[in-house]
Parts: sequence; structure tokens; C-alpha cells
Amino acid sequence: MTTDAPLPPLLEGRPLLGSAIEMGRAPLKLLLAGYEQLGPIFRVRALHRRFTVLAGVEANRFVAKLGDGLLAEPDYRPFAEEMDTRSFILAMDGPRHAHMRKLLKRGFSPGSIVEHIPYLVRTTRALARSWQPGEVIDIIPALRELVTRQLGVSLMNREPSSVGDMQTFISTIMKTRILGTRPSVMLKLPPYTGAKARLHALSDQVVREHREQRAGAGERARDFIDDLFDAVDLDGQPLAEDVFRAVVIGTFLAGLDTVAITTSFVLYNLVRYPSARDRLAAEVDALFDAADPPSVDDFKRASVLRAVVLETLRLNPVIAFVSREAKRDFEFAGYRVEGGSKVLVASVVPHFRAEHYPAPARFDIDRYIAPRREHRRPGVYTPYGVGPHTCLGAGFGELQVMVLVATLVRYAQLEFADPDYTLQIILEAARRPDKHFKLRLVSWRSA
Repeated sequence: MTTDAPLPPLLEGRPLLGSAIEMGRAPLKLLLAGYEQLGPIFRVRALHRRFTVLAGVEANRFVAKLGDGLLAEPDYRPFAEEMDTRSFILAMDGPRHAHMRKLLKRGFSPGSIVEHIPYLVRTTRALARSWQPGEVIDIIPALRELVTRQLGVSLMNREPSSVGDMQTFISTIMKTRILGTRPSVMLKLPPYTGAKARLHALSDQVVREHREQRAGAGERARDFIDDLFDAVDLDGQPLAEDVFRAVVIGTFLAGLDTVAITTSFVLYNLVRYPSARDRLAAEVDALFDAADPPSVDDFKRASVLRAVVLETLRLNPVIAFVSREAKRDFEFAGYRVEGGSKVLVASVVPHFRAEHYPAPARFDIDRYIAPRREHRRPGVYTPYGVGPHTCLGAGFGELQVMVLVATLVRYAQLEFADPDYTLQIILEAARRPDKHFKLRLVSWRSA
């Protein structure tokens, strides 16, 4: 498609640097400012890099409808290359991407977590009980360790061996090959090469164990790896070995930080807003008093719990934008997007607009409870992205966060380690609270 439409307006930045500093420190703030000044499409310059930004409800609806034909997914290719695979779902597009989503849909659905609810509750309760009253807790590392174990058991019937290796693998690729904030020589140094080798070995071991004991032959439940054994590619051939590696390692890459950091943000909000915490505690106590552990249906019916998680995802999204590449020239909102250009889809911009969420900076869990339900309009609530690349495991992850939060609220009374702490967001693989965010256990709440 050729178009004579003009290029989008350029967001004014600093001489030489453009908006590089803002993109590195607070990209969400920059994208919101650009939307307010220039509308749903504009350009951003950061040093030598150029981006076209699509933002707001108009953009979300456009990408949901037409994005698959116009936008490719470029920025996760380095992860695929470091896994020696062409089959990492976050780096796939078109028919191959759609086929892989279909193969993984059952295994990554909320139903896969149902039988593991008692395990999730038990391990979360054990974490809370491992803390002592008065102890200062570095909560994000603690949750990363727990979430990694839970993902392994819930999705592939096996606890992984090393959270540290996963963190090294993710952060090194992000810093060297995606953000460009560290030299590429880091990819050749022992901390990274060792972590990469151990992750590849873990993947091979998980697949080998599944082959040796197929689901139904023992006590092991069927999981997504079994689904892949029985699947074929678009040519009707059995899946190549690199597919299994991509899916095993990719499961942790996609789920580790999103679940752990979202849970951290929820805990921040509950300490910051005691009225919401008290409402949730009353609901959670009733759940656990009736059944310990509660069932998946109990968690799904917990309206306050769900509202707390949804409001956290709105106000504290883990991902501020997703990066794409224009497959060809196209037109949006009267402006031209050039083929081959980098496109940032800032899908969460509507989360912070008063026309969609009155007093958008306020933590207000009643937004999601009848009669308000402010999120129930197309394009205004998009913490998981939009279009064909919307997070495949969103339902699974959301339920896992609910179980984590409910169990921690049931068994631990928490407060800020520093009473004067103010939330500061830093950008690593995802948006997260800074290193000063720590909690203190006041007391255990239940036996």
C-alpha cells in the first residue's frame, strides 16, 4: 500500500540526544506526554534510533484489527538466537505464530493450574512462614524464586534448578542485544555462557524425562510438552527439537518477571492503601475459613481479590509498550508509517486517561465491580497487549497472581521496611519497583 500521507509529528526532545534519557528512565511518562501533545500517532527520536508510536484507544483497536498484517515482531529475535531456535513464540509472526499459539493454548490456559492450586497455596504459605516477625524482606527476589518453582511444577511437572541462571540469561540479552546499555562482550563471559549452557541442559532434561514417562503412564498429569509430542508443524511433520527448547525456556522467560513483579506491585498497593487491604483480608479470610485451600472457583468468585489485581495491572503495568516493525507502508489517523520502521505500540496509555478511568492516578478497586466495570470497553484495558500477540498465558498468570496474593494476605501482615518509601519504577526486562522496595513482616495472621 502506497500513501501520500505525511509522516507523524515528531515529539520534541533534547539537542543530539532527542528523548534518549526519557526513554531509558521513564518511557511510560514520555509516551503519555506524547499522546497528550500530539495524539494517537507520533515519532520519537532517541540518539540515532527512530520510533513511530501508536497510542490510545484508537491505536489499540487499529492494532487489534489489522496489526497482524502490518506489524512484525522484531525485538525478541535475540532471545530466539541465543536459544538456537527459530521457534520462540515471542519472535514469530504470521501463520507459524498462529499455529504455535494453537498448539500451546490448552497447556497455557487457566485450566492447567487448577489441579496445582493446593501446591501454589502450600508453597506460598511456606514462604510466608519462613519469615520472622520484624524481618525485612527483599520481596522481588523471594517472589521470583517462588514463582519459578510454581511455573515449573504447574506447567511442566518439574521444579527448575536455578532461578539465578534464568535471571542472568534474561538480563544479559536485554542489556546487550535489545536495550544496548552493555557491551556485547558480556555474551562471551563465563557468567552468561555458563547460565545459557545450564538452561539448555535443563530444557533437554525436562524433555527427556517427559519422553521416558509419558503422561498417563504414571502419576504425572498431561502438560504442554505432551501436547507438543503429539503435534505436527505446518507441513505435517513432527516438531523439531528446537521447538521444545524454545517452549521450555520461553515459559520461564515470559512468566517469571510478569507474575513476580505484578505480585510485588499488588503488595505495594495493599500496604499503601490500607482500606483496600482490609477489604481484601476480610474476603480472603472468609475463603480460607470455608476451605483450605480454596478451590479455583472460590478464587474466581472473589470479587475484591480480582479487582485488586486488575487495578494493579492498570495502574502498574509490567510492560509499558511493545516494539514492532512495520512490514510495509501503511496509514493510521491521517499519517504515514514507513515500511521497515520501528513501531512502539503503547497499549496502556488509555489506563491513565480520565475519559476512561475517572481520577486515573487513584487506586480504586471499585472500578471493576458492578455497576461501574470501567474496563469493559474495547481498547481501554490492555495490560497484556493487543492483537495477535496478546499474552497467551494471561489467564494462567492472572490466576497465579490471585492465589499468591490471597495466600500472602491470609498468612502475613506486611508493612514497608522504610515507612517513608515512595514507589520508584526502574526498567529492566520489565517495569518494576526499585531496589529500595522492601517489606517487613509485622506478624503472622493465621495458624
